[in-house]
Amino acid sequence: MLPALLLTVAVVQSGGLVTLELPEGRELARVPMAGGSLGVFVAPDGSLWLPSAERDETVVVRPGVPVETLAGRLVPLFFREPDRLYAVFPGELVALAYPERVRIASWPLPRQLSPSFATCSHDGRVVAVLAVAPEPQVVLVFPFDQGQTVTVPLSGFPDPQRLALGDGFLAVVGGSRVGVWPVGATGGVWTDVPGKVVDVAWAPDGRQLFLLLAAPKSQLWRLSLPKKAFLALKPKLLWQGRGTPKALGVSEAGLVVLQEESVRLVSFRGRELAQAAVGGVALGILPSRPVSGLVPWSDSKP
Repeated sequence: MLPALLLTVAVVQSGGLVTLELPEGRELARVPMAGGSLGVFVAPDGSLWLPSAERDETVVVRPGVPVETLAGRLVPLFFREPDRLYAVFPGELVALAYPERVRIASWPLPRQLSPSFATCSHDGRVVAVLAVAPEPQVVLVFPFDQGQTVTVPLSGFPDPQRLALGDGFLAVVGGSRVGVWPVGATGGVWTDVPGKVVDVAWAPDGRQLFLLLAAPKSQLWRLSLPKKAFLALKPKLLWQGRGTPKALGVSEAGLVVLQEESVRLVSFRGRELAQAAVGGVALGILPSRPVSGLVPWSDSKP
């Protein structure tokens, strides 16, 4: 029997941040914070970025160093390149050097666009920006292809809330509806599920989509995309909990379900593997092998 993978997760609570290790549930650290956060964003080097929901500032928690508060609210979109990130600013998508936060490049977004959510693919080749005004739509930006854009209209899609980018597919959820589009296409398919979709995440293979529902308690559903025909979505119930669902994450060890009362580790087949009595409102999964974006240098001779 193989040993269980150790997984470090960060949980945002009303009074601060807690990091813990699964499957043991061992608490590693607590960081008090004043005010709420828009979420927790995990950099490839393991740093945790928490943009304030109430102040124009961003709290950064780095392993082994004092907590830092930066001026300005930054919602970073990290991807596998450890020395850069994306950020959506009014009228443009910007690439910033990491950790220096120096502007590298920018790409224009449609005028009068009011972004409400954004995400990027693991390789950084696609950035998806959700907007509900002037009309519901997703703008896909391809930074590696001269910043080309594709607009995916969401007419008839009620109250879109969140996005997820998989291996060649875009998922949009809102209310009890989930839709899937091939990346770059303007037409997709959608279906309804028996509860409000709280969060959404792709499996590592990019062919399975996991949904965290409030129905009214926690439920995990899975959508498996057919390999040949892309005609219909058939959701399947995977796991049920008793808590109030808040966030969903995907890791090598399985699915991490954050509830208001606890955090659960669930296998990709729906078996509960671990739990810890640490609940919260937002979730981050730290990398098992952190990679620094700093370039080492020295004046000394080799």
